[in-house]
Amino acid sequence: MDDRCIPRKVKPRIGCSIVHTDATRIEHVDPDEHDYPDVLILTIRRTLLDSILLAIISVLPWPLVILARALFPGIFLPQRFIMKKQKDSREDEFEYEKSMYDMLSDLQGHQIPICYGEGRYEGLARYSYHM
Repeated sequence: MDDRCIPRKVKPRIGCSIVHTDATRIEHVDPDEHDYPDVLILTIRRTLLDSILLAIISVLPWPLVILARALFPGIFLPQRFIMKKQKDSREDEFEYEKSMYDMLSDLQGHQIPICYGEGRYEGLARYSYHM
């Protein structure tokens, strides 16, 4: 990810969804804090079609809603969320963090951010999505 292109439009793939977003970097108040070049704040640009799909899905029977969430998770993301890139040659660290989120699922949304899952952007780059 290139600092010169931020803010920019980003379209990550999450499941079968391609999510249209505007990306910005995390700005630090304290100059002594570290930069996080692999972390972006994404704001979804919802379309009319997204709104219509959400309205239709909201009246479907629960088993179909679960199926829709599994196939098109991008539609169900919050308006703003964090996209965190797997660091180069650090797949073990990425997998470990994902497994910790799974283990701590009861704390998600309370003491720790919610991990919405994994997706791909810019070729083979792997990302996790948090709020």
